[in-house]
Order: sequence, then structure tokens, then C-alpha cells
Amino acid sequence: MSKINEHYRKELKALEKVKEGQKKELEKMRKEEEQNKKEAIAIKRRLNKEKRMLERTKQVLRRSSRLVKKEKRSRCPNGTHKNMKTTKCEKKTEKARKRCPNGTRKNKKTKMCEKK
Repeated sequence: MSKINEHYRKELKALEKVKEGQKKELEKMRKEEEQNKKEAIAIKRRLNKEKRMLERTKQVLRRSSRLVKKEKRSRCPNGTHKNMKTTKCEKKTEKARKRCPNGTRKNKKTKMCEKK
């Protein structure tokens, strides 16, 4: 009996070694796949970066607003303002408000100057 048991034990050990070898091979393959994926991602990133750089070189550079000379807006002379619809200068129409003399004030109801 002991010979039979020893025989089975040896066969089990041999099978275990084969399975361990297979596991190691699988792990190596997985690691290689992961490395390949990482390398593929890195390559894609580099390509995208190069594409962006090429696009940037193709774009026309914008000039700074400080460097570009702006057109000077024409101003209306004193006593006039610009009409937004016609863009022409028109005289200001202010109602000349009469002031009451010193020592008097305007009555809001009668709109007359009265002594205080």
C-alpha cells in the first residue's frame, strides 16, 4: 500500500508542478499584455500630442489687442451729443430750469418762488 501511495504522491507533485508552470506562463502573458496596452496608450498620447502641435503651427497667430491700432472714435463738439440711430451729432436740448433767487424756494403746487 505504501508503494501505491508514494506513486500517487509523486504523480500529484508532478501535476502540481505542471499547473504551477502553467500559472507562471499565464501570469507572464498577462504582464506582457498589460505592458503592450500601456505602450499602446503611450504611443496614442504621443501621436495626439504631435497632432495638436501640428494644428497649433497651422493656426494663424492672433495679434494682441494692445498691438493692434484701434480706430479712433470721432467725438462730437461741446454742446452736442451723438444720436445712436443716425450716428450724427445733434445739439443738446436741455430745459433751462429757472432758479429761485436767494432766500426763496419753489412751491411744488403753484410752481412759484415764495419766501421761506
